[in-house]
Amino acid sequence: MLEETIREAYADCWLPWDEGSQRRNLDFRATSAVSRDEARRILHAAIPGGYNEFEADLVLKLPSGAKITIAREGSVCLYIQNASFSQCSRLEADEIHNENGEIRLWWD
Repeated sequence: MLEETIREAYADCWLPWDEGSQRRNLDFRATSAVSRDEARRILHAAIPGGYNEFEADLVLKLPSGAKITIAREGSVCLYIQNASFSQCSRLEADEIHNENGEIRLWWD
């Protein structure tokens, strides 16, 4: 169920534009966090060709114990737990900051 809702938020990335743009959710945050490897798998399915400078394999730069909540706030957004700010900065997001005990990364 979680993967399905994430894929739906990114529907314009894996469906033809006419259909996907009607289904996508630009104000989305998953209800729970997943492991780094699970996030990579889900993001590969939801964003198979990447999204501008974001590629699913970027999350492998995080420590294996990181927990990731996948979001879409206009563009790709991830909320990270169990990783330091410097570890998260290796993902080279356009925005990175601490937010309510998590590190928020956002790519345009």
